[in-house]
Amino acid sequence: MPVLSLQRIASPEDILRIKENREHEKDIVREVKAKTKEAGLDMKIVDAEWQFDRSRLSIYFSAPQRVDFRELVQELARTYHARIELRQIPAREEAKRLGGIGPCGLELCCSTFLNEFEQINLDHAKAQLLPPNISKLSGMCGRLKCCLLFEIDNYVSALKNYPPLDSFVHLTEGRARMIKIDIFSDTVTVIGESTGTFHTVSLEELNALRRNGKVEAPREYQS
Repeated sequence: MPVLSLQRIASPEDILRIKENREHEKDIVREVKAKTKEAGLDMKIVDAEWQFDRSRLSIYFSAPQRVDFRELVQELARTYHARIELRQIPAREEAKRLGGIGPCGLELCCSTFLNEFEQINLDHAKAQLLPPNISKLSGMCGRLKCCLLFEIDNYVSALKNYPPLDSFVHLTEGRARMIKIDIFSDTVTVIGESTGTFHTVSLEELNALRRNGKVEAPREYQS
């Protein structure tokens, strides 16, 4: 990120100008939306941003493909008497600028504290034993949730203490398949092969079974 220097303390006039710019930006978004619709341009206007002295106006939009907006830029320059910059942004940046409430009930991470977006894929969900349900794993932007990265290191580290899912354990009740790992309670859930009943096994008990050779890895993990 660029290193910025402090020029001076903002005056009351500066603060008033900034507030006026922010208010005018809302009107600009509505006006540009109308212009793009009239011109038949397939683009979604997301945000507008005045430079402090209003010498440049940046307009952010999303679109499914490249858009020829040269005529629109010329019209906007005539309307606002400023240098116009139209910038196409990806879905995550769009959500960051629009803001909103996530399924967790909190304001979106991208619009509160995230400054950079990292690459996220289904392997991150798989590492946390989450089902590959795209609709539930996707955020407001339609992409995989950024929070899939927040705790992944803890999951990867903790799961090293457990045999892989679908391992078999030999209990006094009979052979059972491991179907769930709970790293927070240090337990696993198994289902009996012959009885179909569920049992909860602590990590301590599981380690004792492993030492006694009573845990079998799934076939795909066997050499």
